Amino acid sequence: MTKVRGDIAADFKWLVQLLCTTQVEAIPRILIFFHNLNKLSDAFEYTRARANLQVGEKNPIIAMFHKLTNSECKDAVINSLAENIGRLRVVFCSSSLSMGMNLKNIQYVIHYGPPVTAEAFVQETGRAAREKSLHGHSILMTYPRMFAGRKPDDTMKAYVKQQQCLRNILLAKFSSAKPEDQLECCDFCEAYLDCPILSLIRGNDDSSATESMSDSDSSVASAGALDDLPDL
Repeated sequence: MTKVRGDIAADFKWLVQLLCTTQVEAIPRILIFFHNLNKLSDAFEYTRARANLQVGEKNPIIAMFHKLTNSECKDAVINSLAENIGRLRVVFCSSSLSMGMNLKNIQYVIHYGPPVTAEAFVQETGRAAREKSLHGHSILMTYPRMFAGRKPDDTMKAYVKQQQCLRNILLAKFSSAKPEDQLECCDFCEAYLDCPILSLIRGNDDSSATESMSDSDSSVASAGALDDLPDL
């Protein structure tokens, strides 16, 4: 597990590095889910301020999407993500950006702290790699007291503790089993997919991380704790 500090500036330095050193068309599409509106806003503003030259204002490549985002901005985000070659690369979002939306070429879903239910985690992770040709990654960043004020279900408790195959932990919740021919899974298993963004996060600090797969065949990494704001 890669434990981050719970400090926005420290925890998202890797993203600023990515934006400042990579051509826009080479930046993968990333959704970053938050369960606290203040942390979501702080991460967005920190990243925008430090990567301003690359992000730009007229044609931004990062955006926010949550319950309080105005409808015009929401439409712009959805329309860009619905295009295969849309300019938008990174969206800081809540669960509002979730089911029922046609989002294309999402390569990474990152959770800054886990949801409290396995259903929410799988559903949000499932935004990645909807296309059969695309292999997606879902990275869970954890930090101290991430469940403060919240009550995670047993599956998410077990997932964060990471004592066995992460994919099996999620699938057991839904009375399913991992395919026997599953080769790319988590770092509790013999083989797992290399994750470039996870490597950036790991390199950002002396932390470690864990990977698994989601229902969209996405590799999932873990990095612990969020104060909760409902209905973002």
